[in-house]
Amino acid sequence: IKRGFVTMYKIIFHKNNKEYSIDLDKSYSLEEAIQNVKEIRKSGNSAELFPEQYSIPKVTEEQAWDIALSVYNEYHIANPNNYGELTIGLHTPIYYCFYCRDFEKEEEGMSPGRLFIRIDKLSGKKLSKEEIREYDKLNYSF
Repeated sequence: IKRGFVTMYKIIFHKNNKEYSIDLDKSYSLEEAIQNVKEIRKSGNSAELFPEQYSIPKVTEEQAWDIALSVYNEYHIANPNNYGELTIGLHTPIYYCFYCRDFEKEEEGMSPGRLFIRIDKLSGKKLSKEEIREYDKLNYSF
């Protein structure tokens, strides 16, 4: 009998700009994780759920920085006067985030006027906008 793979989830919550987790030894079904996240948010804190395989990243922040810097350099070489310095952004359980100012976007009035480079913590690949939307949808569609 072939059994389907069921993704289990972990929850991380933020209180006073510090990151706390709820019992990393505990995994939840999607429904349980969503219910717990809703409860945490009702109490005034922010919370995210994420697939449990991301509990232990395979890619370090330093490795992700090197990958992001390589991606950034491709943009910078193509348009050297358009991008500010690459900076470390707000990481999530799924990806490391790096960004720089995008002067063209700023001039066009776009907000935030940044180039974001997000590196997956398991594979080390640059995530596409669509992949980021999927992660956001997982956390902000309820």
